[in-house]
Amino acid sequence: MRTAFSACLIALAMMFLPAVVPIPQSVAQAPEREAPPVSKINITVEQRHVIREVIKDLAVAKAPAEAKVTTGSSAPSEAVLRSFPPEITDKVPQIKSHKFFVNGDQIVIVSPDGNDIVEIIE
Repeated sequence: MRTAFSACLIALAMMFLPAVVPIPQSVAQAPEREAPPVSKINITVEQRHVIREVIKDLAVAKAPAEAKVTTGSSAPSEAVLRSFPPEITDKVPQIKSHKFFVNGDQIVIVSPDGNDIVEIIE
């Protein structure tokens, strides 16, 4: 009986302890993470596969390994931008005017009106 009473007191203390003892802000909330930028073009999974398969067979110079790319950022100045071949633009017409470069195992699609990265295909 005494053990049950002690257990109840401990449970009640645990329930009300956060209301009595302030919790530091750094512990109370997890840091907010930025959501990844949303792509500006709509490419299906099948279209991604077509792009990946065609480009892997091309002799394309890769960007330097230390080049960091993220959607919404500018393409690295060292990257050589290329036009998409007709084998791709026939099946993925929405990227006909875009450029691309290869960064490691990634195919990076760059906007036609600037130097902004709009999509990264892993």
